[in-house]
Amino acid sequence: MSTWRGRDIANAFGISDEGMVLNGVFCLNTPFGLATPSVYRGDLDFLQWLGTQVPQINTRLGRLSLSRLLTAPSGRFYAEVGGETVLLSVLETGPSCDPRNAFELFTVAAGLAHVHQQEVGVAGAAPDWLKYYQMQRDKLAQLTPTNLPKRALIAWANLEETWRLCAEEAINLLSQLRDMARELCLVLGLQSFSDFVYLADRHQVHYNLVVRCHLDSPAVDLARLVASAGSEGRIAHNMLLSYQRVRRLTKGECQELFAHLWFPHEVDLAIFSDPTVTPLRLQRACHLLQEKIGMISELEDILLPTAEEPSGQREIREVLTVNEKKVEPAQIDAVELQLEPVLDEPLAAAETAEEAMPAVPAEQEAKREEVQINMIAATTRRASVWGPFPAPLKKVETKIESKTEDPQEGEKTSQE
Repeated sequence: MSTWRGRDIANAFGISDEGMVLNGVFCLNTPFGLATPSVYRGDLDFLQWLGTQVPQINTRLGRLSLSRLLTAPSGRFYAEVGGETVLLSVLETGPSCDPRNAFELFTVAAGLAHVHQQEVGVAGAAPDWLKYYQMQRDKLAQLTPTNLPKRALIAWANLEETWRLCAEEAINLLSQLRDMARELCLVLGLQSFSDFVYLADRHQVHYNLVVRCHLDSPAVDLARLVASAGSEGRIAHNMLLSYQRVRRLTKGECQELFAHLWFPHEVDLAIFSDPTVTPLRLQRACHLLQEKIGMISELEDILLPTAEEPSGQREIREVLTVNEKKVEPAQIDAVELQLEPVLDEPLAAAETAEEAMPAVPAEQEAKREEVQINMIAATTRRASVWGPFPAPLKKVETKIESKTEDPQEGEKTSQE
């Protein structure tokens, strides 16, 4: 927004201030503090609803807050200035949020889930992302390298192939969800994790860019947030855990999340038509997409269960087959029922069963003990990594440990 239009904006909103430039941003001094104007090209009915609902929404977001919108003398949350629709939103300044900070990571992810839970009282249509992605893919097919050296041509071809493969994967996933009903909710229109600022004096995270808010699928916001947090699977996993503690993702939303993750938003198509692009810049862009592909493969193992069987059955089967015992899915309940009486039998019954069994060589006995130890370690690892909310296995773990640490049984083994 140009500074020379400051008086016009102030008059439109009934403010006696010509404005100033603070840190490169044009601001007006309002009764609610510094506010920055933005051009709005969305649905005006939605903007009116958002302006009235932001104070109530902020009371339900915890440590996350959204900028308030200021009203014009007409009572609307926008004004016509120079043939454009302008809104004023309160501006909070502070450092950009760091996704490696646990507090800021949890606050943004959980706060975003609370935003997506808000009831939207206005009607609207979501953008057609499938059509947009197809248009971007068609634009790429029309681009050719212009006067690039041989080394840059090789890097250009590698980036073009990686970009096209990512776009095709996103289009394929969205095509499968085309006829599925999508839940529309209030989304923030995120571009990156740095859209949020951290207010240290209030120990709070704030979002200034309310002009981007609109109606869309929550998977769009979440995909942008996960992708902007970096290529580390651990950070992305923690972010999804924080989000799903507030709002669970449906199967369709998970697939849509990966569709938007696959599309290469990080690399603009302008790089393919730039005659001054360097091989190093092309290689960095290609490496960025390859790192994101690796992160997506890790998240797919966590969020998308296999088609053969539910995730709960898969975890139980893996635990029960550690000791090389094959159990069918229909027999899992029966095995669980048989665990208690077997583990709680008196010591005399155990000795009778051992005497009836043939003698086992020492090497095989040591191997069997090793397998039992590995089973406990594997169970602990699955419970902490496989998620996002693994089935509790404490009952099985406790009984296995009690059997292993029984002093009488250990004494009997040493005597033998």
